[in-house]
Order: sequence, then structure tokens, then C-alpha cells
Amino acid sequence: MTKFRVTLKDPDGVFESVRDHAESIAAEAKKSPAVAELADGDWAGSIQAAIGKKIERWVEHGEYVIIEFDTDAGTATVVEVGK
Repeated sequence: MTKFRVTLKDPDGVFESVRDHAESIAAEAKKSPAVAELADGDWAGSIQAAIGKKIERWVEHGEYVIIEFDTDAGTATVVEVGK
């Protein structure tokens, strides 16, 4: 069995991807008439913070991701921080 790990460091990639996703969610939510009245808050920023908190399990310091490849099984898995 051949398993190995690769650590990727991209200080902007994770941040920008999460920000873009948060902005997309906020823009879609604001299309609803019931929500549009509440649109004066920083929804994207709040959503981005919530997503960032949820992915801390796999993304260390907002920029490091470890992927474990198993060439025999043909899989790639993101490793939890500290494992």
C-alpha cells in the first residue's frame, strides 16, 4: 500500500474561496423579499466567519491543508488538523 501526504500552503486561496462563497450566499439570500429589508448588515462577513470556523477542522491557520493520497485505493483525503 502506498500512502503519502502533501501539505499545501496558500494564504490567499482559502480566504478568497470562502469569501466568494459567503458573498454568493449573502447575495442569494438578499433576493428574498422577506430578507431584503434586513440587507444593511455585513452578511457576507458574518457568513465568511461562520464558514471559517467550520473548516478549521481541516485548514490550519487559514492556509495549510494536508492531503493524504492512497495510490492503491485511488483516494485522496483531506487530513484533520493535528492528526
